[in-house]
Amino acid sequence: MIDTTGFWGIIFEDSKYHDFMIRNLSGKTAYVLDVQVLEILRVIYRTFSEYGKKFGAGLAKLVEVTKFLEDRIYETKGIRIIYIETKHSDYFEAINILQENPEIFAREGPENTLWPEVVDSIIAVFWRRHRATLYTNDESLIKYGEQEKLDYITIKQYL
Repeated sequence: MIDTTGFWGIIFEDSKYHDFMIRNLSGKTAYVLDVQVLEILRVIYRTFSEYGKKFGAGLAKLVEVTKFLEDRIYETKGIRIIYIETKHSDYFEAINILQENPEIFAREGPENTLWPEVVDSIIAVFWRRHRATLYTNDESLIKYGEQEKLDYITIKQYL
């Protein structure tokens, strides 16, 4: 499995994690949850539209990335991606994990606010269920993995 940072690293050649992800996943199969596709599209739009100020630029990048994913261009690097569908029960289980581990899956926001990391807790559901190795550099997921004795590989940047 890969987290969303790893997914970003596969997609964007200028990502500081691209070389690590390509080197470590070449010849392997990576599993991506459908909710991660939504998350990455949201982040891509936010980034390339400059937080919504440039709709056309954000939309153009979404179209470009969608084509990259549809055409499976990453397979030229020897990576196979399998997309896993989530069900409503997976979301309910994720909220239970979040409730049991708010110190892990709650992130601080502006003005002393706390926000649930729902996508990370959904990743945790599948990670725990399948006991797969997760490629991540997310502190919350790493902490959860250590607590649950789950295997992970820390995503690093190559200099």
